[in-house]
Amino acid sequence: SFDNAEKTLDESVTSKRCFSLGECERCGEHVTKVKASTIEGCNKTGRRERYECVVLKEEKEIRRFELYQPCQRTVADEEFLMVQMQLLCVIFGLFSVLLMQKQKHASISLFDQRREKSRDIV
Repeated sequence: SFDNAEKTLDESVTSKRCFSLGECERCGEHVTKVKASTIEGCNKTGRRERYECVVLKEEKEIRRFELYQPCQRTVADEEFLMVQMQLLCVIFGLFSVLLMQKQKHASISLFDQRREKSRDIV
């Protein structure tokens, strides 16, 4: 982790900056959960993101290293969640329209009922 990387360094380190080098990615489709827990950054979520860290002392670069951190969702996970949300909204919308039509038909006035019957005959 970011904190563990700093602990291994000299006490006089003034700052450390880490930058993402890519997006969140799965640890591997062919990797089992047991194997995934041994890969750096995969132990918590099965997904990881690559970072490059620069250790600075008095604004001079001392050390540069890469590490992996667990992340929550890949781009594919986000897209899947978005499609699920859109489908849920469509289902609620259709259900609402059907209920509205049912309520409209149940509360129709007598005048409108006669007019509907006359249209059905013609």
